Amino acid sequence: MKLLVTGAAGFIGSTLALELQKRYPEAGIFAVDDFWSGNFLNLAGYRGIFFPYSVCDAGFLELLRKVRFDAVFHIGAITDTTVNDQAAMNRVNTESFYYMLEILAPMHVPVIYASSASVYGKKPAPNRIEDGDSPLNVYAFSKLMMENTARHFMEENHEARITGLRFFNVYGPRERFKRNFASMVYQLTVKMLKGENPRLFKFGDQKRDFVYVKDIVEGIIGAWRSGTSGVFNLGSGKAVSFNETVAIINKNLNTSFKPEYFDNPYGAFYQEITQADLSLSSKIGYEPKWDIETGIADLIRTLKADPALYE
Repeated sequence: MKLLVTGAAGFIGSTLALELQKRYPEAGIFAVDDFWSGNFLNLAGYRGIFFPYSVCDAGFLELLRKVRFDAVFHIGAITDTTVNDQAAMNRVNTESFYYMLEILAPMHVPVIYASSASVYGKKPAPNRIEDGDSPLNVYAFSKLMMENTARHFMEENHEARITGLRFFNVYGPRERFKRNFASMVYQLTVKMLKGENPRLFKFGDQKRDFVYVKDIVEGIIGAWRSGTSGVFNLGSGKAVSFNETVAIINKNLNTSFKPEYFDNPYGAFYQEITQADLSLSSKIGYEPKWDIETGIADLIRTLKADPALYE
């Protein structure tokens, strides 16, 4: 069996690649990453094959043609939501996906790709797949266009297996190299571990569906094993405020840090709440195991055991 992970030196991609290696020790694991927001340190212990490709590279497309993969897990993308170059964002995230599917769909290679809850924009929570989409930035638009591209290829290739997963607010270890674009859970936890007060947009009552990366990896692998095509939410199913998050971190650290509040610079482009409706996600066997309390506790244990993950 041959399995390919793009974005494999990044946060979610590395976690997935290492878990696939653990579960399928006889498989050939192929990892691709151009280190745009990843780092080789995330792949400590990786024993598979690695290529330093961008998903836009001709060499990457040639790899797809030459190696008959049993599944492709497409996590690689520009994920920085502050990127304003609309053409560049869509070349990397959307156009490259088209060329990938042009090769893989007729071969019936299962493709599991990362979409995003950002496609919902300011739609009321809970966020349902069938409620439509209103992206507020070009990153969210590029993810929505990936879903459109997948739909097109499934209409043209009825036996194609293409599964899009709308990730909600994923947090966990290996976020260090995302820097300012790491999850709020990770950023708040690191600040407080370092003895600093957490900083929140006024007044910390914005809510997010924070989902632990271990649940996301289970969801990705489950989507592949289910053989089900379509688009599905991957989240915790619960919305938690930033103030509540700080309180949970304080409890786990036995500290009493107080938030410092400041003006939100994103204004009308900011989602006040995200919350996944998971009613359709059971089709791919997805059932989150980690709530925010147990997830943060596990994150803190992991970071304390290896300070290199955040220092």
